[in-house]
Amino acid sequence: MQNDHSYLVVSETPRSFLLICQHLKSQDDVCKFASHVHVITSASYIINGILLKCLESVFDCSCIGHFHLYRAMKVDEEGLRDVLRRVEDAEKKNFEFAVGTQIPEENILPVFSVEGLGTIPVPVTIKDVNRLKKVSEPAICCKSSDGGVPGNKGKKASWQMDASHIIRHGDIAETFFRQTVPSMAAAGLQQLGLIENELPLVEVRPHSVLIIERGGCAPHHRDADCEPADASLLFAAKEIERILSPWRLPDDAQRRCLAIPLEHHYTVANLSFAGLKGRDRLTASLLRSVNFVDLHLASVRYRTKPLASTISNMDNPLLQREAKKEEYRTECWVSSHTDGPLAYHGLEIDFDSDTVVYPLFSRLQTNWDDTESRNSTNHEEESSLECIYCQALLVVWPKTSTIDLACRSGFMGALDLLECLARTLPAEEVLFVLGRTMTFCCANPQLVWCPNRKLSSPAGQVTYRLLQLCIDLDAIDQGLILLNLITDDLPTGQMLARDHHDITTPDIEGLQTNEIAVTLAKLIALAGWDSCEEAIRRFLIPVRMARQMEPLTVLVTSLISHGLHANAVYVADHLCPILFASPLCWKPSTYNTAAEMVFRLEEWSESSNLLRVEGYLELARAIETTHLCQVMIYVHKKLNQFVKNIPGMQHFYTALSQIMVERDFLSLRSVSEKGEPIIVEVFKCLLWLNHSAVLKEFLRRITLPTRQNNYCLQVVLASSAIWKACLASEDGKKRLQMLIDSRLRELSLLKPPVFSWQQMDAEIPNCPEVEDFLRSNQLSTTFSRRFPTVNEARLWAIEIFGFGFEVLASPDSQFFANHRYSATVHVKRIAGGFAVCDITKNRRLFEYDVRQFELRQEEIAELIDRRQMEIPHEQTARPQKRRKTTNQEKVC
Repeated sequence: MQNDHSYLVVSETPRSFLLICQHLKSQDDVCKFASHVHVITSASYIINGILLKCLESVFDCSCIGHFHLYRAMKVDEEGLRDVLRRVEDAEKKNFEFAVGTQIPEENILPVFSVEGLGTIPVPVTIKDVNRLKKVSEPAICCKSSDGGVPGNKGKKASWQMDASHIIRHGDIAETFFRQTVPSMAAAGLQQLGLIENELPLVEVRPHSVLIIERGGCAPHHRDADCEPADASLLFAAKEIERILSPWRLPDDAQRRCLAIPLEHHYTVANLSFAGLKGRDRLTASLLRSVNFVDLHLASVRYRTKPLASTISNMDNPLLQREAKKEEYRTECWVSSHTDGPLAYHGLEIDFDSDTVVYPLFSRLQTNWDDTESRNSTNHEEESSLECIYCQALLVVWPKTSTIDLACRSGFMGALDLLECLARTLPAEEVLFVLGRTMTFCCANPQLVWCPNRKLSSPAGQVTYRLLQLCIDLDAIDQGLILLNLITDDLPTGQMLARDHHDITTPDIEGLQTNEIAVTLAKLIALAGWDSCEEAIRRFLIPVRMARQMEPLTVLVTSLISHGLHANAVYVADHLCPILFASPLCWKPSTYNTAAEMVFRLEEWSESSNLLRVEGYLELARAIETTHLCQVMIYVHKKLNQFVKNIPGMQHFYTALSQIMVERDFLSLRSVSEKGEPIIVEVFKCLLWLNHSAVLKEFLRRITLPTRQNNYCLQVVLASSAIWKACLASEDGKKRLQMLIDSRLRELSLLKPPVFSWQQMDAEIPNCPEVEDFLRSNQLSTTFSRRFPTVNEARLWAIEIFGFGFEVLASPDSQFFANHRYSATVHVKRIAGGFAVCDITKNRRLFEYDVRQFELRQEEIAELIDRRQMEIPHEQTARPQKRRKTTNQEKVC
């Protein structure tokens, strides 16, 4: 800025033009703006400018931030090449352009203020420049403005300070920033063709304070500084608008993508945005800055082959062009967001249709892959004339179409994309994409929930993730659409009836998992029962309830948690008759969730129902003992804070406990989720319930004498948690004393094992010959059955004698806990190709019994020591004093 004259330079490049386009509010605005641009000049981004103008012409600015790319029709390719040639020629001429106006002296800004520095007079002195440098940041290195002067090509330093640090004060500053500068900008834009009525719309805001070393110019600011020898304009919008105008279609046209071949050759291994070269890198850099499109790299392998009927006419260029058959295959995709593979798979570019445009560059012959041609014979080359190309492409499509492409290529990948957008974009933009996703689901439910897609992802994952997104984004309407989709009939297949007619068997996606049920309850709480009741009723058909009984019981429990007790009762009243009618049809986990449902309904007085409780107790009497134990443990874990406080729940849990203690639980060997024996977990539940009659019956049954080792009593006394719970009260100590006495009495009856080759406890019902051999005095034998192969003989030996049949098993092997025999089997071949098994008894069973006897003796010592330490009995802790005998007693 000088004291006598000042100029405002108006200059635009593709990146600046993009910023303007993003704020135009209608398609008419875009066309009007493009029609005022008449200058075609040069810059270093020639190809990028052409690509940008192409995008500006084929993307529709119907609303801010949402652009659509439309189908290609007839394109004036020759005219487009002519524009490209003129821009390339302009680059060589170093076209210069500048426009300005003289500023009255009284309007020149005399001073400006900076935070922390105070007032800076204009012109700026050397001292003030040094002060400004201290509060500025180094900018990009500058180049000499005298590029043609030899010896003056060194880099110049520059500094930059954000304009927000400038303090405006006084009438002169306000006049300068609000009137003088906008008037200069308006004059420059008027020279470019902006009509007078639009001049009031021009707004100018300070961007930064730039300090450049004398003789330098900042490349970073070439877009805003167009003095001679800097950089000139790049505008080809008007011609390209005319050439590409046939591409425009109505708003209901099919959405498409733009495929741009790259100049350099890239392989699948090295294809990445970081590895692009030359103009490919510049092109990608520009397109990545466009915020309304998605940019990706694709490696496409295509094969061209002339039709057989036109091979003889290949000398005719027209026939050669029209008679080619092309086949394409996309080998890989690279995302511009991660510079890695796309999250969704299966996406293909349809080159055979008119939905892909690639008119800007010819396919480079350097990309021709003649590997297959070199390997073929001359005759094959003459007959086929095939050409195989490997081409890397920049593929652009509107962001509004991204989710559609992702949904069609792989819906799980589309969900990944949608969840990523939910974490990074504003909620309004994500809601738009979610709406597009739900539209796809409504139009293509078979692609989202068909059975063959369930094989590639866990059951219910699609529904759960979509439902969770609807809740997280507060998209209640979309959630209700999803609810109706999962309750609508889906064609799952056809079964052949007896009359040989195909009958479609409708089914629904429904509630595949408990997580979906929990999330659905949240949606019902947000949307209201009235909005969801019709869809929920479609769940409550008997056949559908039977298929998704467990999630529906979880839905009832979740509704109660959200305070929807009346709605929970409505669903439960439909479920319970089906649940109680077939007690043996459900999974073990269904008994747990059903018990929780009945318990939670007892929490509310208006939903309490004695018939419902009795119905579940009847079901509990019919299920296996292990499953009943799991129900007791599950309810205690989930509802222990409610059971003792609500009489109905306590009565229900006591009744379940009474049913359990009446069972034969001494043979239970199952373990809980924590890895503890299930009988230990059940005993802890009973101690917590502290019902005297139930505990008495449990202790009576667990202390009954047994022929073998009492496993239940052994693991109960080995549990530190049981000791801790019993030692907390006097009644508990008595119960623990009772268990210890019973165990010591049982162990005291054990006798040392006696070795014998007769394994009298051996039981092999499906092989009486081997059982008789094991019980006899005979040491070895050959099994009479002949096997066709050695492998079949080995499989039989494994089934009877375990995996240690060829070696001597360890004395601690658990095999002997359930099988009272031990032998070594040797498989050998015999004449005819058959195989037989030689069986020889060994001493491992006796060694196992000896080891177990030693462990029981150690257990006796440990129990006695621990009893005396933690629950000392008065008679054993205090030895009675001997009473002195009198002389008379001695005589007697």
